[in-house]
Amino acid sequence: MKAAIISAEVDSELISGAAKVFRKIGISESEAIVLFLREVVIRQQLPFESLFPNPTTFDTMRKTDAGEELTAYKDVNDFYREMGI
Repeated sequence: MKAAIISAEVDSELISGAAKVFRKIGISESEAIVLFLREVVIRQQLPFESLFPNPTTFDTMRKTDAGEELTAYKDVNDFYREMGI
């Protein structure tokens, strides 16, 4: 295995907080990064659920905040009828 070096600009408080967790569980920052990368390769995706909205959800949230593409109903029964419930 040929080693490679990763360089990333990361907030120092984030690094400090993560380092405390890594010390508690007995691994180094380098070992944590390797574990993360292995999980990404194995799963072919991030090894955790992202709390950030996907592009479609983000776009919908932006449109809602801008008052675009909204539907108003006179009451809940009107909404249920429209939804076929």
